[in-house]
Amino acid sequence: MIPFTTSPEQKIRVYKIATRMADAGLSVAFINDAVEMAEEYEGLHDLMVFWDEETRADKIFEEAENINTIISEME
Repeated sequence: MIPFTTSPEQKIRVYKIATRMADAGLSVAFINDAVEMAEEYEGLHDLMVFWDEETRADKIFEEAENINTIISEME
């Protein structure tokens, strides 16, 4: 795996996405894990961005499931 570290700008975006995830009703534990892992795992960072950019409810749920799968695999 290629090392990945988020830039300061990417971190701010992840924090903004985390706030929108909380507003959407996702659990604090889920959001916390996603934010922590997104700082070092590019795939999870990208999924958070996809989640944020999605407008269809079914796709938003699907992206959240994808994020959860990666979190589970990384633990």
